[in-house]
Amino acid sequence: METNSTEDLKLIFDFLDKDNSGALDADELHCGLSILRLNLAGLQVRNIMKTADLNQDGKVDFSEFIKLCYIGATKDKIKSDDLAYKLAPYDRESNGKIDVSDLRLLLGGEGEPLDEEDINDVIKELDVGSDGKIYIRDMVTRFLS
Repeated sequence: METNSTEDLKLIFDFLDKDNSGALDADELHCGLSILRLNLAGLQVRNIMKTADLNQDGKVDFSEFIKLCYIGATKDKIKSDDLAYKLAPYDRESNGKIDVSDLRLLLGGEGEPLDEEDINDVIKELDVGSDGKIYIRDMVTRFLS
């Protein structure tokens, strides 16, 4: 028997699944997040889809949706200290700031690099100082909020 929270998640999932396919595509997820007044950029929705789509079929089924909800609720996936630690090598002056040009290299580099448009979107979301630098604490706060 399902718990009340699982039943509630099923109701939400079914509401978001506009085409009744049994899975959410990026548009359905984006629409659902907008209804919840979480107006996210396309890059953010793609990142959520990438995180949630465990079987990499391009859609989020109900079991993946449940896991996504619990990941979002606990925020255990990334801790602020871990992110700050990973950004520290880019703080060349040891003043808690990263140069925008270094951030561009970081975002366009290893792993799954972002394209120029996505990099520009990330930088626009951050508070860049008049010196062309971004505080690491601001980045951590922004990425984990």
